[in-house]
Parts: sequence; structure tokens; C-alpha cells
Amino acid sequence: MRPSNILVSGKSGSGKTEIFRQISRIYNAPFISVDATKYTEVGYHGEDVQGIIQDLYRKTESELKNKEATDIYRNSQKLKNLVNDHILKLLNGPGYSQHRDFEDQLEQLRSGELDDFSCFVYMPESQSKYAVVEEGKINKKYASFENQLMNFQQLKVKDIRTQLYDFYASELLKNMNTEEFLKREIETKSIIVIDEIDKLVRAGDYGQSTKASDEGVQYDLLPILDGTTVSCNSNKVKINTRNILFVGVGAFEKAKTSDLAIELQGRLPVHAKMQSLTKEDFVKILKETKHNLLVQAIELIKIEQVNLAFEEEAIDEIAQVSVELNVEDNIGARRLRTVVDAIMEDLNFEAPDFEEKDATIVIGKEYVRETTKHLFQNKDLKKYLM
Repeated sequence: MRPSNILVSGKSGSGKTEIFRQISRIYNAPFISVDATKYTEVGYHGEDVQGIIQDLYRKTESELKNKEATDIYRNSQKLKNLVNDHILKLLNGPGYSQHRDFEDQLEQLRSGELDDFSCFVYMPESQSKYAVVEEGKINKKYASFENQLMNFQQLKVKDIRTQLYDFYASELLKNMNTEEFLKREIETKSIIVIDEIDKLVRAGDYGQSTKASDEGVQYDLLPILDGTTVSCNSNKVKINTRNILFVGVGAFEKAKTSDLAIELQGRLPVHAKMQSLTKEDFVKILKETKHNLLVQAIELIKIEQVNLAFEEEAIDEIAQVSVELNVEDNIGARRLRTVVDAIMEDLNFEAPDFEEKDATIVIGKEYVRETTKHLFQNKDLKKYLM
């Protein structure tokens, strides 16, 4: 079943692109966000829209080669089967598949019911003695009997699973057909966000500075969204775009979604509109996200042996200042960085000269308002000139 492509509109900084970036992380799906204005119509000087797929291939290939490679493969059924087979063999010994409770144990293993069950497992000195994957078969190589006795350990199933995942993932990656794997991942799971798609609307009465070829780019996108074959990696790999999820994203402040070419609107059938972020949203971003701006500020100043803490009222005030600054020029959650940087500017500069090390600085509401007041004074007054 083909995915339904999506058109998302909303203010800058409202999280249009970030939503799909997080979805791709949850599902370990290949992801790329591209700027629609980067591409030109076929026949004009510049890169055509097939470069979107080629950029996605290069990005996914790069991720596969770095430390995140095992995460990309972690959800593959082949890896899960290898790990489950190995654990069942540890629990039941040779001939485990003929065990009368095999199916029940396999289901318990998949559901996590056996995670806290302990068993003895041979932990070798090197991975090469542990298990070697050859043509999908598990082949164990044991050291001497004395070494085996020394290296047996009692571990829980959940700990064994973690080690087996890492080992088998690395072994599979060594022996896999990279091009075939990348082709399958991209064709079946990938998400492509085409940002600034509203800038492709012909300038007309809106005063947008679009290039001569921008309207043609809309029509060049049609076959990509419909499903076509794009050559990647020096024509070694052919990627079919039929089952890729495409998301068109734009602020649509001057143009409307209906100003896009009618054919392009038809290829983006699902329309979602993002609401502007509120003060409550800003507070959640500052407190509930894992690596939020406040955590980053605290960890950065720790380098100078200074401890930092934010009062609840201070966090609330940061959100309030961001909302007030966004009234005139709404840049959404990006405003939080402007405010936090203003608060931390003097502290980061003076921290190396603090005489008392391991001191704790508590940021309050008044300090937030005092250090950010200049942000309200630097507004552009040119717009008020006759």
C-alpha cells in the first residue's frame, strides 16, 4: 500500500520538520530534509529534483558506515531471528527447535517475559571465538576446556540479548550487500521533507523573490511523487520512489496552499496545519525534552567548575519573554535559543574568572528579565519610516 503524501503549513519554528525527523528516529527510517529552492527546472543551470533521492542515498550510506549502523539494522527481522535462535539454544541446548515448548518459549522471548531469566553463557576473549556468521548459519568456535571454565558467566537474558544484537549486527554489516540493503531501506521506509515548498509559488502579487524556474520545479516533482526510478551511486543503484513518503512543508504566509500547481496539490493529498507555539509549549520544550537548551547551558558552564540552576519562575519567564518577542516576528521555538543565549552571555564570559570553584548560581525571574531587556530595544524601526 502506497503512503499518502502530506502537505504541512504553519508558522516558522512550529515544529513542521522536527515532527517527521523524530518519527524517522523512532522507526529507524532513512530521512532527509531538503530546501525546495535549491533545485531548478530541467534545462536551467543548477541541480534538478532527482538530486533529492541521490542526496538521500548518500546520507543513508554515510549513516550506515558510522557508529549508528547497528541502530539502522537493529529492527531487521533477520537480526532478531539470529538473536532469538542463539538465546533459545543457550536455554535448551542442541536440538532446541525440537523442544516441545519451543513455540511457547519463542513467544515469551519476543514479549520480554524471559528477560530476567538467568543462564550460563561462554564469554570468549575475542568475538571471533564467540560466534561467526557464515551464510546465515551460526558456527561456534571454542577455546580450550580450561579457558571455557574461566570464561563462563551467569547473565540475564536481556543482557545476553544486548551483546548478541551488537555482535550479530556488526557481523551482518560486514557480510551484507550494502547497495541492496540501502535500496530496500530507502524504497520501503524513507521519509523526505521538502521544505520551503511555498517559495515555489510564482511571485505574482505576493512579491516573493522566486527564480524563473521555480514554477517548473513543481512540475518536475510530479514524477518523483508519483513513483519513478532514480539512478544513484554512479548508476549502480536504481531507487524506485513509489513507496517513499514525501512531505511538503512551508510557512505559506504570503502565498496559500491553493496557489501551488493543482497537479502538485493532488500529489500531496493530506493537508495538515500547524498551530503557533504557546507559552505552555515553550515551558514543555525547556523542561521535558531530553537535551533541552537549559541542560546544554548547565553542562557547558560545568566545564568552568560552576554549577547552574534555574528556578521554576525563571523557566516560566524565559517562555514568556519568547512569546513577547514572537509577537512581531514569530520564529517559533527558535526564539528560545535567542533568549537563553542572552541570559548566558555574561555568565559564560565571566565563569573562568570566578574565584570560588564549584559555586552554584541560581537563575531567577528578575535576572531573566534584566538580561533580555535589550532584545526588546533592538527592534527594526525602518518599517515605521514613511
